[in-house]
Amino acid sequence: MQITNDNYSKVDTKLEEHGRLMFVFPNPDGGPSFYRSCPFFQNPTIKESQAASLVQYQPIGRAGQLFGYSGAQSRTFDVSFKITLPLLIQLSQSISPENNRPAELSKAEQAQSFFIDGGSEALFEEEIKKTTFGAYRESFMNQFGFFLEGKFHPNAFGGQQLKEMYGDSLGFPGIDESTSKTYIDVINLMLYWATLIRSSVSTYAPNPSVGPPIVRLSFGIMYQDIPTIATKYSISVDDSVGYDVMSLMPRQYNVTLNLSEVRESRTDGFEAGNPITRDQLVGWEQVIGRTSRKTTDPGGV
Repeated sequence: MQITNDNYSKVDTKLEEHGRLMFVFPNPDGGPSFYRSCPFFQNPTIKESQAASLVQYQPIGRAGQLFGYSGAQSRTFDVSFKITLPLLIQLSQSISPENNRPAELSKAEQAQSFFIDGGSEALFEEEIKKTTFGAYRESFMNQFGFFLEGKFHPNAFGGQQLKEMYGDSLGFPGIDESTSKTYIDVINLMLYWATLIRSSVSTYAPNPSVGPPIVRLSFGIMYQDIPTIATKYSISVDDSVGYDVMSLMPRQYNVTLNLSEVRESRTDGFEAGNPITRDQLVGWEQVIGRTSRKTTDPGGV
């Protein structure tokens, strides 16, 4: 049964706006938290589970057990999703390259925090350059003599022959000036999101008591801004999709996060959508009609 009209292109459902992982980094100075987002540009696979903590009794002569309810473990979520280079390039108009660091700090402040035992801003700048696609591109192309005095020259040395064979891109995406900015931004974002995932199980090194970020899971009406803490992550590469030649950035990598729900114990009650009480621990009273919002998630509908 056909449910789409071939005469019209597919409607952009803006999945990245309805599904995402929001990383909430606690402020070491006690101020407002830092928020960084990793959107879902492809449908994730989410597996949810929760187990009750039961005390089991076996009276003598009774053909069956008795159970005492002593609570329940936190809900756990196994979230798997993909980050794919060609898809992100296609959707590049919706990607903001400004969302690039997990702290709103100046370069000097970042240098000071990066080098715990001291360091210079200039040295910090050099470290940052080593992690960008532009630096890898220059290093790669230097093998062919395509950079002279720090500037790209496609006609230098053997560049002319490659240019005649492959055009301005020389066979390497990201070289052509007309496409390189988008390509560079997307690869740097893929690297940033991988680093963001890695930070989910880390703390603030200068003061480890600050703790790791809270990861808030959102995906449509089923999962509405659920506060969790990451217990494990894994990143794997699909070799069949290939790599960017210059930087060896995978054209697709797969992410799996194991998350455990974190709820507060307050006395003022749960209210979905309320920024103060939305993370309150809640029970089955939400299901049987005692409240106006039939949800146990913080987001509410």
